[in-house]
Amino acid sequence: MTAGRIPSIEGGIQPTLLSTTGDIMYASSASNPARLAIGSSAQVLTVAGGIPTWATHSGGGKVLQVVQGTTTTPSVNATTTFQSTNITATITPTLNTSKILILSAVMGIRKGDVNSQLATGLRLMRDSTAIVSKISSYFGYTNTTLVQVGALSYNYLDSPATTSATTYRLDIKCLVAAADVQCQYDNETSTIILMEIGA
Repeated sequence: MTAGRIPSIEGGIQPTLLSTTGDIMYASSASNPARLAIGSSAQVLTVAGGIPTWATHSGGGKVLQVVQGTTTTPSVNATTTFQSTNITATITPTLNTSKILILSAVMGIRKGDVNSQLATGLRLMRDSTAIVSKISSYFGYTNTTLVQVGALSYNYLDSPATTSATTYRLDIKCLVAAADVQCQYDNETSTIILMEIGA
């Protein structure tokens, strides 16, 4: 048999179908063989319209990039208005369908001892938008006038729908304006990690 020729069911010889290394033969219809040329590097074999075809892998679920922000700069707030904790990072998504996984660790959260009702409020921001407006309400709340220091981790999956630079940060405020609350007390290190996840 001549190389590259496929015997027919009747014993005859079909015209040459396979011409390149990596070609694939398939049935375009009943009893009709057809050639699928080899695909490009990293393409995957899929089906469209009932026949095999090569396609670029969508990359769904893959981590496309990781950005980290850290700070040891204390953030002190003695008001009921939110201000930045200095825990912030900026990421530029490669696809507007990507999701951003936010992993944060707020260290050295300190409640003062002036007022037993004093407590710490946190929120998560995307640029100027509060995407989680209430985190850790009454963190450090106690019925006694006692200084409390602790830490908090918070994770969130966001869908920013953009390919522009996007900044995420955590804000802090007093829930009762009687003394001050703060984070990064004693210069402890807080972190925020942004992971772009392909859709």
